[in-house]
Parts: sequence; structure tokens; C-alpha cells
Amino acid sequence: MRSVSRVNVALKLYLFAIVSAFLLAACGRIEFELTPTEEGDSTLNTRTAGTTGSINTSGSGGTFDKESADGSGITTENGGTTGSGGTTDSGGTDGFDGAVGGNDAAGDVTDDSESADDASIDGGSSTDLVCSTPCENPNGSAECVDGACVVTCIDDYADCDDPSDGCETDLMTDPQHCGSCDNECDTDSQTCIDGECKITSCPAGLADCDGVLNNGCETDLNTSLLNCGTCGNACIANNGIAQCVGGTCNIAECDSGFDDCDGLLINGCEADLKTSLQNCGYCGNGCTANNGTAECADGTCNIADCNSGFDDCDGSYNNGCEADLNTSLQNCGYCNNPCSANNGTAECADGTCDIADCNSGFDDCDGLYINGCEAGLNTSLQNCGYCGNGCTANNGTAECADGTCNIADCNSGFDDCDGLYNNGCETDLNTSLEDCGYCGNACPDNYGDDGAPVCNSGTCGTVCDLNGTFALKVTAAVSWPAATWISAGSGTFYSWTKLQVSQSGNSLSVTIVECEWNTPHIKSSFYNEWYKINYPTSLFDSTYLPSASTTAMLSSSSPGATLNLTAVTMLKGTTTSSGTWALGTASSLTSSDMDGDGKPGVTAVYSNSGSDYYPPTSALIGANRADFVYMATRLAFSLSGTLNGCTGSSGNALVTHVDNRIFGCNRSNSTSDCSSSEGGFLDNNQPNYIADSATYTLVKLADTATCADVRSALP
Repeated sequence: MRSVSRVNVALKLYLFAIVSAFLLAACGRIEFELTPTEEGDSTLNTRTAGTTGSINTSGSGGTFDKESADGSGITTENGGTTGSGGTTDSGGTDGFDGAVGGNDAAGDVTDDSESADDASIDGGSSTDLVCSTPCENPNGSAECVDGACVVTCIDDYADCDDPSDGCETDLMTDPQHCGSCDNECDTDSQTCIDGECKITSCPAGLADCDGVLNNGCETDLNTSLLNCGTCGNACIANNGIAQCVGGTCNIAECDSGFDDCDGLLINGCEADLKTSLQNCGYCGNGCTANNGTAECADGTCNIADCNSGFDDCDGSYNNGCEADLNTSLQNCGYCNNPCSANNGTAECADGTCDIADCNSGFDDCDGLYINGCEAGLNTSLQNCGYCGNGCTANNGTAECADGTCNIADCNSGFDDCDGLYNNGCETDLNTSLEDCGYCGNACPDNYGDDGAPVCNSGTCGTVCDLNGTFALKVTAAVSWPAATWISAGSGTFYSWTKLQVSQSGNSLSVTIVECEWNTPHIKSSFYNEWYKINYPTSLFDSTYLPSASTTAMLSSSSPGATLNLTAVTMLKGTTTSSGTWALGTASSLTSSDMDGDGKPGVTAVYSNSGSDYYPPTSALIGANRADFVYMATRLAFSLSGTLNGCTGSSGNALVTHVDNRIFGCNRSNSTSDCSSSEGGFLDNNQPNYIADSATYTLVKLADTATCADVRSALP
């Protein structure tokens, strides 16, 4: 109310200033001054320089000042409440608006420069002051009070400028006065809705979804899971994880065992891949069963059940319940139940084997189904399907089920590999070369004529045929100490022998005959001479030399087995095998003219070519030399190695004796034999061999092989 009155006062003062300016120009300067009263209110003083009379109105209430030396300024102030008790002065010449003001209403400032009809500005009343224009208010009510329009607004409206246009402001919708006159919305991005500033415009992809003005367009519609694309559009994925991409809800990931097979967000990862018949294990993998009912178990299609009269006899899901148990001759009534009838024709009717037609002469019940058309019983082993039809299974147990004889079980080590009921469990899995250990496992023949495939306790292997003739070469590194006439030395000793082998399982009986010796050169300790004894091949190629016998054991008869040959001693020119063959002891040996030349022992030849010389027969200068020597030899060894296939072996040899001893000699310058002392000299100057290490090689030859073949096979 007070704000409306002051607006009217301001308008009046504005008019008053115009009149004052006019009078100032005509009569001199007019000065306006507000002087405080004792009560603290204000008094409007109007002084006119150069004129007579003054107006002084005092009272309690608000303050209104007007000062202007030239009538151009207006100042308004709000003071206290309206009071009473002011005085009215008059005097001077006529006022600005006509006659001197009359008696003003007590209690407030009276503007004497106005006409007598003006009402007081604050408080009090005046019956002679009226509003200059009609008071109207389209959004409320209005009345004229003390010469001023006073408006009263209805709800949601307000007078935010002056009373002249009433309650012009809609506080519910006006963005400059939203909710109250002094609340202005940001018109670039806000509007006034229901008396509150609301955000109406956001950058592309953003929105004000929480309605909170302070945080602005807080929501990214491109990524928000709760407001994807538009406010309130929450992204949810059943059995999975949703995402908002580009303002569109998508499924980011499905839980383990689930998938989005229909591509619809609304139902999320709807497919349970572990149980879904339409999407078993992966999308689109539908489970169906021919003549049956399918199931999805742990993501795999299976046959849950077969229709009555059908069964899954081959165990394959792909063709469903493929066997019509009512008609199938191979699966009559149940899987693998073939129907057959000796001396008749069988049929499968309603899942039961029956005789469709019997040959003439077969109708006597003996309780055996297998021997023809008989009036039988479907469960009796003696009358299976009809009388006298007995069920038996070779090496197994038979059964009669729904009138058909079947093999219920095979004995351990046997199986039904040909799938024929009639011969039962015909295959011995322990020995069968075609079905070793299990049906269809044929043992290969890898070693030809020298080895044969074998099935041993259900495991394929090869039994080597070691019967026959073998060539054996022993190679030994030997050394010897110095003697009277010879120097210490070392070299390689070679021995070739022929073996005749007789096999019995893993045991071998061996007969050995020598085929060649080769001893190292020996050097004289007095002369720069070398001596070498050669054994003529005719000695070995004849039948002069005796054989020796021994045995050998195999860890198995298969390739890779270990071979151990028992120690054997080979003698030439003597029958003495034991004892120490020390230097100069030939006389203690029993000589044997094995080559039949009338000389003791066997005859060997000294080499006499290149750096080789005939050895001297004494230490005297110019002593006779010997070209032939009559001697005895001993070789003792054992073998330990591995079968290389079925035609040979190799490994280590343990050589315990390599001995040469001389009974006598022939002088190279005549045909006469050496004296006993000359023979003794040579015997004392033979190497006393020590075998440091040795190896062997064994290869199979033809049964007709000779010593020449032995030397050729192992050069």
C-alpha cells in the first residue's frame, strides 16, 4: 500500500517540479527542504526566494523531500508510520496550482503547492482528494485510498511496477519475475514453470533429468544407463550387463551361460544356453529328436526320451530315436536285438521277435531257439521265442530278451569282434593278431622273415626269430708290458667268429667257431723292427678248429631287448683253457695239432714286408730268424648289449683273455725247425695282452654262411 502511495506522490512531485521551474523563471528561485521534526518525522518546506509567504507542514509519518534550486530534482524517502498533529500554514501569494491550500488533514505532510483537492501522501484521510484516474486491476481488486490507487492481487499474480496497470505480473510464467518480482530466470536456457525457473534448453546429447537447477544439464544421454537417449529411459539387460551407446540401450555382455539370441533388448539375454531347446550351447542351436523328445543339458543337445516303440540304438543324437523297435530286425523290442530263425523266417512284430514262417519239418520244441522254427518262449534260454530255441555264447554269457538270443557278456580276455551272435565272443584279445587287446587292433608285421608279430596279453609286439647263423666281431683295445726283446705297447685286437643260434623263447643256445684273429704289431726293444703274426684264412675256412658252446638270455624276444651272452673261451692249438698263460709257459700247455700239419698247435706266419721283419730266435748277433711259428691262442669274452631289430645286436664285450704262446718255429733260412731254445726265446718275447675295453657287433647271415661270409659282413 505504501509503495503505491509513494508512486503517486512521485508523480505529483514531478508535475510540481515542472510548475516550480516555470515560477522560478518568473518570480525567482524556489528552494525545497525537508526539515526533521522533534518526533523524527519529516516536514516538507517550500521556500520561494523573492516571494512572500511560506508553507510549513509538519506531522509524524513518512518523509518526503523535494529540493531544487531550479525545481529540477526529486528525492523520495520512506519514513515511519502515519501519525497526526501537524499544522497547516498558509500565506503568500497564490499557490502553484491556484489558491492557497486549505486546511489539510491532520497527521501527514500536506503539499500546499497543490490544489485544495489533493489528498495527503501518507496516512490520514482527505475527503477533498480523489484519484486522478479510475483504479482498475484485472488480476485482483483495486480502490482509491487517499487519492492513490491501492491494488490487491489474487494468488500467483503481483504488482511488480506501479499500481496503474494493476497486478500485471503472472508469477507462475513470467521469466523476469518467476515466483517473486525480484527472481529473474536465465532466458537463454531457462523458463518459468509453476513459479520456478526450469531448464528448457540443453546442448545436444545432454539433459536436465534430475530437475535440479544448480547442476544444469547434468545427464549425458549418450552414455547414461538411467537416462539413455531421453530422461527416465533406463538401460536394463536381463541376465546380462546393459550399456548406453549413442543414446541407445544395448547389451554389453551376457552372464555366463546366457545369450541374446533374439536381438531384443527388452528381454535382455533371454536365452539360457544350458537348457534352451531353441538355443542349446549357442544361439540358433535347436534341439530336436526324431521319434522322441530332445533336451538341452549343460548346453548340449541330448535325447531326453524316445516315443513309445522307438529307441536311440546307435547312441547318436543327430538321427534321434532312429530304431523302430516294433519292426526293426536289428533292434527288435530293444537295441541290438536281432531277430533270426534257423530253418525259418523271423519277423519283428510289435517289438517282439517271432517266426513269420517256418520251414517244413521244424516245429518240435527242444528249447533251442538257435536251431530253427520252434514254438518258443520269449525269455527262456532253452526256449527263446519258441520252444527248443536255446541261447548260448561261446566264451561268454548268452541272454534271451524278448524272444531273441543275444550275447549278454564276454569272458575276460574275449570279445565279439565280428558282431555275430552265432559264434559268440569269438576273439581272444590276449593272442589275436587281428584284434589284440581290443577289436580291430591288428598287430603290424615290421620285421619280415626275421620277426613275427605277436599279441601278448593284449599288447602288440614282435617275436624275433633268432634261429640261424650270425657273424660276430669283437674289437678290443689292448696293451702289453715290455719283455726281454720287445717294447711295451698298445693297439687294437680284432676277432671274428661265427655263431649258430638256437632259440627257445628268450633263451639262446650258441655254438661258436673262430673265423679270424688280428693282433697288433709289436716292436723290438733292440732293433728298429716290427713283428706281426698273421693267421692264414685257410686255418679258419677249414674244419680244423673246434667250436665252443655257451648260452645267452634275452629280456624279451622283441627288438630293443637286452642280450647277455655267457662267457666263452675259444682255443686254437691247445685244449688248455684255464690257468695263467704267462710268458715262457708254452711248455705247460697241452698242444693240439688242430690244422693237421704235423706240427704242435696251429701254424701262423710272420709278416716280412715293409717295416715288418722275421723275428730273431736268440739275442745273439746273426741269430736265426723265424718265418713260421707253431702256437696256441686263447680268447675269453662275454657280451652285454641290445637287439637291433631282429637281425643283429651290438654293445659291450668283456674280454678277459687274449693270449699267444709259442711251441716252436721254423728257421727262415731253411726248412728246418728251430731248436727248443729258439722256440723258447720267441715264447718269452710274446705280448702279454691286457684288454682295456671292448665292443661287439652281431649280424644275422644266411644259414649257409661261411667264415669268409663272416669276414665280409663285418670288415
